[in-house]
Amino acid sequence: MIGHSGGELGAAVAAGILEFEDALKLLSERSRLVSQLPTGAMLAVKASESVVRQLISNFERQHTGEWIDIAAINSTAEVVVSGTSDAVIAFGNCCKEENHRARPILASHAYHSRAMDPCLVELGVIAGIIKFQKPIAGTTFISATKAKEMKSEDFDERYWQDHLRHTVHFAAALKILATENCDVFIEIGPQPVLSAFAMAELANPSNNLIFCPSMKKNEENVTTLGMAVAKLYVAGCDINWGNWFGSKRSPHMALPCYPFQRVKFWYEQNSEARGSPGLNLTSPRIHPLLGHPVQFPIDQKLFYNKINVNDPSLTYLKDHRVGQRVVMPAAAYLEILLSAATEIFPEMASGPLTVENLLIKAPLDLELTVILHTVITKLPVGEEFQVRIHKQLDKEDGKVVYDWKLQAEGNFRRPHSKLVNGDADLETLKVRLSRVDNVDHIYASNATAGIQLGPEFSRIRKLWTGETELLAEMELPDGSEEYKCHPVVLDGLIQAVAFR
Repeated sequence: MIGHSGGELGAAVAAGILEFEDALKLLSERSRLVSQLPTGAMLAVKASESVVRQLISNFERQHTGEWIDIAAINSTAEVVVSGTSDAVIAFGNCCKEENHRARPILASHAYHSRAMDPCLVELGVIAGIIKFQKPIAGTTFISATKAKEMKSEDFDERYWQDHLRHTVHFAAALKILATENCDVFIEIGPQPVLSAFAMAELANPSNNLIFCPSMKKNEENVTTLGMAVAKLYVAGCDINWGNWFGSKRSPHMALPCYPFQRVKFWYEQNSEARGSPGLNLTSPRIHPLLGHPVQFPIDQKLFYNKINVNDPSLTYLKDHRVGQRVVMPAAAYLEILLSAATEIFPEMASGPLTVENLLIKAPLDLELTVILHTVITKLPVGEEFQVRIHKQLDKEDGKVVYDWKLQAEGNFRRPHSKLVNGDADLETLKVRLSRVDNVDHIYASNATAGIQLGPEFSRIRKLWTGETELLAEMELPDGSEEYKCHPVVLDGLIQAVAFR
């Protein structure tokens, strides 16, 4: 069991350390005491602990009399700070000036800061009369306040004073979970916020961690909880189905009384031929993502491709995961548009092109093989072309449909103005720009958002940023010569820009 801030009380109840009524008493008395204090504010900063401490040091040096405390270290890439309302607003502006994203947290007071000091003595008196039990057998309670495994004797009035006053070391507590070989995580709360932090700290392509939220915003509770129970069942957990269904028992189904013969009579057909009847696929694949040109007596240009991440030329896609699923990156769609443009303007193969209005209609799950059709259509005005990328649907809602679903679309054209290609003076750029000390923050930020990037999509080695400029040093992937601009490189540029 692990909790975050006030959530530790709920975790202590679940672990058997606290009685439910005692937890309510402690929480209500804590709330009463805090409500008597001056109001404050809290701010989440997208940066590492060391960076935030340096920002605080600079801020307090420039704003005499103001203070900021670190309230929580949620991950290697997010830290929450507390302070007076005016100080937090000013500190947020300082963060933005240093190109660090910061967002206010809905809080009435400056929790986990020196602002809590006036109520700690009375809180200790209340906590001192509460009795704590041994954890339920087989249950481990990890404290985010102390960043260690706790026993019943470790809980006293001083602990609950520290729990309100000091920093929440959630990232460090997650590291302890990693040593316990935990692979299934159930979050009890209104939003899967902590799961995102756990993904950022623990998940990677080499492990198979399962995260089960109990509630989600804009989703029916029974749907979210049902999906969590399904994940737990598939993971091998023992589910008490009697408690799940309660009195709403489904009727038993009568099975045939004769033995199953287990003979299949389905007509097996080549999926490639079935999915695209009449296609002339004798033409070679001209591009790993765009695929094969298809000959049709129409003005549009058509391309067909079968995307399988086990294809040696596409295995890099396995390192782009969203919520543990392999998903087509936006950079891959962008590369399809660029390669399609090269087919229309072959003389621009090594020159600049303009891509506009790229719109991804839906995420494309690549866990299974997918068939894509790319259609290029000339637009009525000028030399502008539209590209529409469709996915073949074999089934929808369990029914065979053999239809197509629009996945993404965008336009391309020649540049209106002549772009100057020249060698930049890299050393001059480096002097003018600011060096980012730790580019790992980029990937930690992505992981916090639920995007897990493996080594293939983690190729930024050095980064320099400025107000309107950016310089990134990247390691090129194998097979780059097959692409206009390899999706791994394009994605790295997107990562770098987003980091700014």
